[in-house]
Amino acid sequence: MENLKITKTSWDLSPLLESDDDPKIEKIREQIKNSVDTFVSKWKNNDSYLKNPELLKKSLEEYEKIRANNTSGDDGAGTIDSFYFWLRMRQDQNDPEIKAKYNKSMEFANKIINDLRFFTLKIAKIPEKEQNKFLHSPELSNYRHYLEKLFIEAKYNLSEDEEKIMSLKAKTSHENWVKMLSGFISKEEHEVLMENDQNEIKNCTEIISLISNQNKKIRDSAAHAFNDILKK
Repeated sequence: MENLKITKTSWDLSPLLESDDDPKIEKIREQIKNSVDTFVSKWKNNDSYLKNPELLKKSLEEYEKIRANNTSGDDGAGTIDSFYFWLRMRQDQNDPEIKAKYNKSMEFANKIINDLRFFTLKIAKIPEKEQNKFLHSPELSNYRHYLEKLFIEAKYNLSEDEEKIMSLKAKTSHENWVKMLSGFISKEEHEVLMENDQNEIKNCTEIISLISNQNKKIRDSAAHAFNDILKK
């Protein structure tokens, strides 16, 4: 079998957005904002869903639809445009314009999540003596595990305002550290052994791809180079 060769590839991100300045970005954000505003105005000051299983099912369905259509990620903190710019940053982690656009998209996404935060916090506060009514309701059978999770985690919840602050602080500190470190690493270059038995200077991404090369000498050289980068 021939040795694997490195091939430079590019991503087609057009299914998400046509470009970094696609006018669709503002339209998408406007649609998301409108759907979230409608949900908030309907349920934030209306506690009827906290007493009636049928209404809770209705509100959960609306909430699920918003989250499924407009957000992504483990905690939902992401929109189509933030996902697009996250991928763009994987292509060029040190481009200040892409970083700025990504940060703006995440600010919008985090605001959306915080606007919706009241909903699950209020459900979690349903008194324990009433929780069984919802957990054993036939209407809510599809949401039983989700409700159980909210009820179990309730004792760890802060107030809505405190949760918003903690969310913003956590994302800022963690993401900035990860982006900074990732940016530093992506700039690094190192000499590695190549197929022609000559040493060549390669960037970190190319070095990582060589770690899985079929040639053991090349694998070992790439691993050594990558470890040197991490140590630095």
